[in-house]
Amino acid sequence: YDTREDQIAFFGKVNMMINCGTAVLTLLGTGPIVQSIGVGYSLLILPIGMLLCIGALCLHYSLGMSSAALVLVCIIAYGLNSPCKEMLYVRTSREIKYKAKSWSEMYGNQLMKLFGAQMNLWVNREAAFCTPHCFHSGATAGVTGAWVVLWFGIAWRLGVQHRQLEKDDAIVK
Repeated sequence: YDTREDQIAFFGKVNMMINCGTAVLTLLGTGPIVQSIGVGYSLLILPIGMLLCIGALCLHYSLGMSSAALVLVCIIAYGLNSPCKEMLYVRTSREIKYKAKSWSEMYGNQLMKLFGAQMNLWVNREAAFCTPHCFHSGATAGVTGAWVVLWFGIAWRLGVQHRQLEKDDAIVK
């Protein structure tokens, strides 16, 4: 974009799409999705969506694809994954809920942003010597794939534990 105003307008449009999409998903989709497949399986949608979006970005690296991937992943994260994370806390004691939420919100989120930024800094950094081919799709896909496998496994296990707690009508203390 040529001017700062154009950049601001573009980011404003992207944020508006994220907010509108999240509102629509939250109002019309989150409840039916969770009711039909459960909290555990709903938690698997974000890692799958992330993998598909990064895969699409690796195949067609552009600002448009990057923006579309960002919008889609943010809608899933805010509109489905965040409510599902909150539903997991129903089966925990107040102390566990406090510790888990504070850790995940303060450290978990910040660490993931840090790791993502480091990946882009060291692997996909824009520099004069590599322009216009600074994005390394193989390394990005490999790191993302490994991360999503770990993430998927953790989400799967949380889902299994949550289903068992629901079945037993138990609370983690």
